[in-house]
Amino acid sequence: MCGQGLQGQRKYDGAFMWGFTGDSFVFSETQGSDFEYEADLMIETGQAAMLAFRADQNLSNKYFANIDMSGVVKLIKPRTEICVAKADIKRGVKYHMKVCANGSNIKVYLDGELKIDADDDSNRSGYFGVGVFNAKALFQNVNADIKFIDFIL
Repeated sequence: MCGQGLQGQRKYDGAFMWGFTGDSFVFSETQGSDFEYEADLMIETGQAAMLAFRADQNLSNKYFANIDMSGVVKLIKPRTEICVAKADIKRGVKYHMKVCANGSNIKVYLDGELKIDADDDSNRSGYFGVGVFNAKALFQNVNADIKFIDFIL
């Protein structure tokens, strides 16, 4: 993993969670094109916590699915909001976010409810990560289920 602002882990609700603060991101060495990517997120202070995915090698192109204290779930890429949906977001509450990517289609679920169903063809594969924007947040149960296509010869 590479990143900045990683605060280490601590116990929450009987399990360990990773904490980040400020404007921080961490990316894994795992890449995916079509996948289900999910995690539990909790904003303790500040503005937003997010799942990052399909990031290129220099991390300049990527997508973020985030929960924002302004009461929204967003699907964004650098300098562009792709889709925004209303959601009741509160500090100190753990939310389960899931991103399903298949080709250009990206779906974002919050606590099992579909919030965003959008198409964007900018980045078709890349690295997974998590991050915060002007916030202190915790992440737990981060998992990517990468879909592979079997070819029959």
